[in-house]
Amino acid sequence: RVRSNRQDINLHIVGCSVRDNSNLLKERAGALDGVTLYGWRSFDEISSFYRSADAMIVPSRWEGFGLVVAESLREGTPVIVSNRGALPEHVEQEKTGYVVNLSENDLYNKIRLLERDLLIDMRPACRAKFEKQYNSDRFARELTDLFKELLE
Repeated sequence: RVRSNRQDINLHIVGCSVRDNSNLLKERAGALDGVTLYGWRSFDEISSFYRSADAMIVPSRWEGFGLVVAESLREGTPVIVSNRGALPEHVEQEKTGYVVNLSENDLYNKIRLLERDLLIDMRPACRAKFEKQYNSDRFARELTDLFKELLE
């Protein structure tokens, strides 16, 4: 649907289905103009995909942490996530990406209205959020505080 209005938008799918319907994904993705399915890739290759993307889309139904979101922010790439699970906690709306309702129409409307210049302007904030929220010093400090609290 997006390509009918925006020929400049291409979808690059990295990874594959975690359920046993990967053949269905290959069939559908292969038949669509502007969609490329890469399958599973190495860590280095994935980092390159993050850096070269204008935005990362994570439309998960459930997500306990959202590692791909943190990895995307590490590379300075804005994210578009569903409003499910822990994903919204990783995104500062219109600063590091967007949170959308998990529906085909809401995702379609967000992608259709994306402006590349705004996404580029978000890149420094994405990297800064990663540095602030996901650094090892912060993790160690918070884990130590938690242990101290548990021992009291």
